[in-house]
Amino acid sequence: MTEPDRPAVDRAPAFGLVDRDNLDSLIIQVNESSEPLTATGRPNRAVLLGDDDWRSLQESLFLLSIPSLAESIRTARKEGIDVGAEQLDW
Repeated sequence: MTEPDRPAVDRAPAFGLVDRDNLDSLIIQVNESSEPLTATGRPNRAVLLGDDDWRSLQESLFLLSIPSLAESIRTARKEGIDVGAEQLDW
């Protein structure tokens, strides 16, 4: 699998258990950069995300869970806001 094909979280910079003392600075870093960090440990890994990024991800997942919403958005983009706003089928 090439680098661009890997999920973004797999390309995120990593930090190890030795960096636990720097957790506050890592939290500041992910909030300021909006770039996730991967916490490495044995045998598991975790991802550190900024709060705004986490909330945005949750909102996106929620919106994508609404049947036909994505198609409605695509249609509105093609037709323009005046036509697309007349009737929603979701």
